[in-house]
Amino acid sequence: MSLNASALYFGIAAGTVVGGRVLEFAAPSDLGLVAAAFPLLALAVMMASARSRRAAAAPAAE
Repeated sequence: MSLNASALYFGIAAGTVVGGRVLEFAAPSDLGLVAAAFPLLALAVMMASARSRRAAAAPAAE
């Protein structure tokens, strides 16, 4: 199985677990707020990755 398919299945499983926990402890109307956190988290990871990549590519000033 390819890595992309594995990541897809992992994302579906993680979303199911998180959604189930939200429904267990909160109202269904709270699903949207929790779901909005995931793209924000992905954006933060992407920005941190880009920042570390730029820092690694910049020559060390000595």
